[in-house]
Amino acid sequence: MSDAAERPDPMGTRFAETDTDRLIAETLASDGDEFVERLRAIHHRCTEEIFLKAVLLVRETYPRRQALGFDILAGLGGGTSRPFAATTAPILLEFLAAEENELVLASVINAFGQLWGHSDPATFVQGLEHIQRYAGHESSAIRYAVTVALGSMSTPDDERVSAFRAAELADLALDEDREIRDIAVFYLELMAQIEGYRGLVLIDALRRLSKDADIEIRQQAIAGLAYAGAFGATELVKAELEASLEADTYVLDIVDAAATLGDLLLLPALEALKADRPLPAHFIARFDAAIAACANTRDQNPARQQGVG
Repeated sequence: MSDAAERPDPMGTRFAETDTDRLIAETLASDGDEFVERLRAIHHRCTEEIFLKAVLLVRETYPRRQALGFDILAGLGGGTSRPFAATTAPILLEFLAAEENELVLASVINAFGQLWGHSDPATFVQGLEHIQRYAGHESSAIRYAVTVALGSMSTPDDERVSAFRAAELADLALDEDREIRDIAVFYLELMAQIEGYRGLVLIDALRRLSKDADIEIRQQAIAGLAYAGAFGATELVKAELEASLEADTYVLDIVDAAATLGDLLLLPALEALKADRPLPAHFIARFDAAIAACANTRDQNPARQQGVG
């Protein structure tokens, strides 16, 4: 099997025997999959030696080397472990307050989001005012980094920070850059689906976005409303499923939302959409799950619980 055929290698296992200094040098000189694979290999080594080398990198004067230092610190430990998060936090706060180079700043912001929750929350909360300030940065690259950082922060047990994240993501979902808008609504949807957050600021943002002209943004927002148990979500999902029969495309999120709702009203549109065009196997599996969930309500009480909002 060729080298290219083995990619991506998320663990960076093919670099297991590569000397650390050489691996860092190769990472600096690479991009795309080559960069990601080498960076992951560094993350999984997770030694104090690597940590100290990363700190030295961020203290250099060359932006690309500084950015790599923060990229290393962001994931050092691999998986869900971040043993150097507490030691890294003060460095992040220092650079969040004063860094001006966009390449470096984007990596600092990314590290902030990745390391949130792995150390004393009080330390990281100090950085939120900087994150809020950068959400309005003139550079789309910085605003995108802020969006990803806000989405990466899991805060199911902190209502105040969750409300902050939802409000900032709601504003970013109106950004002039389509890519930022898309990733912002994606993270709003995930806050409802994964974290179970149902704050009114989230519901209001998703309702506004449920009217967006962009089908991907609109259907992700409607799926978020379904996950949040918002009033009227079933009717919105039904309308989107029916409209998708006439459209060239649709977002699988709306099918997954139907599975979550499990409402018999959605069954005809799901079955019609599944039969409307050829589908790959993973699409069929998700349609089948949604159809089964809705069909299971056939003999149950048709009354539906109304959610928040």
